[in-house]
Amino acid sequence: MTSKLPKLFTLCAAIAVGATSVLAADKSYDQMSKSELVALLKQRDAQAKAAPCKMSSTMGGKEMKSVMEPETLSPFGAIVFTGLDMFTGSYDDTWPGSFGAKLGANMGYLVLPDQGLGVQLGASAAIYDWNGAAGGNHPSSSQGQYFVTTGLFYRGQVDSRFKAGVVYDAMFNDKFGQDQQNPFLNQIRWQAGARVYGKHEIGFWGAQALNTDHDYSTNNSFRAISHASIYYMYPFENGAETFLWAGLPYEGSLVHNDNLAGSFVAGLRASVPISGHFSLFAEATYLKSQRAPGGEAAWQNDETISIGLSYGFGGQPNTQGRNMPLIPVANNGTFLVDWGTNGSN
Repeated sequence: MTSKLPKLFTLCAAIAVGATSVLAADKSYDQMSKSELVALLKQRDAQAKAAPCKMSSTMGGKEMKSVMEPETLSPFGAIVFTGLDMFTGSYDDTWPGSFGAKLGANMGYLVLPDQGLGVQLGASAAIYDWNGAAGGNHPSSSQGQYFVTTGLFYRGQVDSRFKAGVVYDAMFNDKFGQDQQNPFLNQIRWQAGARVYGKHEIGFWGAQALNTDHDYSTNNSFRAISHASIYYMYPFENGAETFLWAGLPYEGSLVHNDNLAGSFVAGLRASVPISGHFSLFAEATYLKSQRAPGGEAAWQNDETISIGLSYGFGGQPNTQGRNMPLIPVANNGTFLVDWGTNGSN
């Protein structure tokens, strides 16, 4: 929450706390040298940020009043984002993958503000292959894809180190993959972690497939790839954050008989603020095929890259604000898809 306090508020807090220390030392503002005052303000700045209060005092014969009450936090927070997206997987077979643009929003609402318990709802829409596909039944048509994410998050009290969330993800497709099919898929995604040292956070996140969508005309099946991963996250003072993760799939593959959907999966997410409410973001995911390098393995890996711009309502567009949604809207990097002929409804 500290990162959301206005700079003016922080400056006033530092001055007021410094004033209190001056009075305690029985030395007025006018009697202090410039270097003494600067050193004192730097020393008390952290306390002003961490423990805001309300006080008034008299300095140098003049009354000085400073209001240092916590900023009233709205229970509502939202992030709007847009960007460019590229993804490919086994469902593309030998096709080069898909490139396009997406637009979405993710909203959070604190139901119990003191306990940090909230609900979140988000969605995105994307259009790929603007000049049509390389083949399939509709070679001149673009591909559409839509995600919906909704669930709960918990951040605890203000000084809590622990946070967790669970969401339901739905994926809607229009002309997806090499055969340009329309599978509907859904999964459960969860995340739980804690600050272990300073701002360094370590935790776990994963996804569990809920259905298999089978197309009887082509005998193709689609399913989310279930996996569990460990993550490391660090939030910077300016509102930037990094999220690195790696893990393993744990369910059988639709394309590899008696094998998992991949050898391992890894990814990263990062955002950098460019103003008070705008941030640049980037995401990437890689899932390695079970196949030996070369041959079919070259097109059976899952790979995604996204870059874009986000805007935050009620705070900076990251996952740190208490009123912001904890888990991002699903995308092709967090909703990995398995494809093959080994499954049916």
